[in-house]
Amino acid sequence: MMSIRRTIMAVALLGFGSGFSLLFSSHILLTWMLDSGMGLEHIGWISCLSLPYLSSYTWMPILDYVAHCGGIQRRVLMTVNFLLVACFMWALSKMTPGSHYVWILLIGFCLALVSATQDHIVEAYRINVLPKAYYKSAVNISMVVFRVALIVAGGAGIVFAKYFSWSQMFLVASMIMVGVAALTYHMPKEVMQESKDDIPTYYKKAWGLMKSLKNKKQFLGALVTHRLGIFWLESMLPVLMVKLIGLSMMDVGRLYQWYGILGLIVGSVIVNYQVDTNRLPLMIYRCLLLQLGLYLGFYILTLSPQMSVLAKFLVFCECALQGVLATISSLWLIQKVNHNLPAFSISLWYGLGCMGRVCVGPTAAWVIAHLGWGNYMMIGMLLSGIPILLIRPKWSSVAVLA
Repeated sequence: MMSIRRTIMAVALLGFGSGFSLLFSSHILLTWMLDSGMGLEHIGWISCLSLPYLSSYTWMPILDYVAHCGGIQRRVLMTVNFLLVACFMWALSKMTPGSHYVWILLIGFCLALVSATQDHIVEAYRINVLPKAYYKSAVNISMVVFRVALIVAGGAGIVFAKYFSWSQMFLVASMIMVGVAALTYHMPKEVMQESKDDIPTYYKKAWGLMKSLKNKKQFLGALVTHRLGIFWLESMLPVLMVKLIGLSMMDVGRLYQWYGILGLIVGSVIVNYQVDTNRLPLMIYRCLLLQLGLYLGFYILTLSPQMSVLAKFLVFCECALQGVLATISSLWLIQKVNHNLPAFSISLWYGLGCMGRVCVGPTAAWVIAHLGWGNYMMIGMLLSGIPILLIRPKWSSVAVLA
């Protein structure tokens, strides 16, 4: 029992490391540029930094090979990744958006590249060290810690930057990641199944897995679209709070910090007591219906932007819904992992699921600039409706999605 608890604590720490670094190639860069007076035409392109999450499956067979045949433990690979993240954060502490815009985008891309690689290694490690009976509790705890890390970085980090400076915030963040890397190195070792296959063989296996998706069109469609609405909303939510509602950067940071924590607690309770791992597609379907209601609330907010109480409530609901949907999605995809190619299959599922994140930023910025916030929310409702049509309740009982 003590061994399992230690393993779950290790998995939770990895969730913190992954979550803490995630926003540094997206929301934190967006907020930093917004605070520095950069225009929407610059801010919108930040979402393109998510491209490594879409394409990371192309190099994951190499990491599966290294773990199974090269004798290098995944905890060592994760340690190296966390140290690279710390180096990139330190580099950002030496720059300003007005003078180093291109360099910041380049470092943001490198951060996303390392973070995408790291996330899939973490998932593969988690699957390998945990017994199946502990998947639900471990994933729930890990996602709670993951969301806490997001709030620490995206909420407390922004408040810290306003009290001190963005440079000091990035410097402190890099020191935190060095600490995470040191702890990661001392995590429990995996019991690896040795393989004599070479790298080309791993790529052949990966190609076979990709070809099998031709017979799973419904699963593929649901996978690509089920988080599209959330990506559309989160890409410009800080901009909405500042430009439309009139909140300051400090207010936005505090809003995400406190209401994010409340939403996180509610979301984790819902997952722990309401989620049936045998009916995950149905759980996703219900989350998507709630997401439609969330968009309706934000649409009302665009008509009456002075309703700050409604804005806080909607941010709370958005944080709770994101936490629930992300956890259910992780459990759903873990069930479909190929254990001979864990990092590759996870990266493929998550890459397909993140396709929407790459293109929503520039598109959303253009929609807001030319069509307004109301139409932006209406398009979000349409994007949320697509997976609802694909994940209908009658499908939840068949093998195509379950």
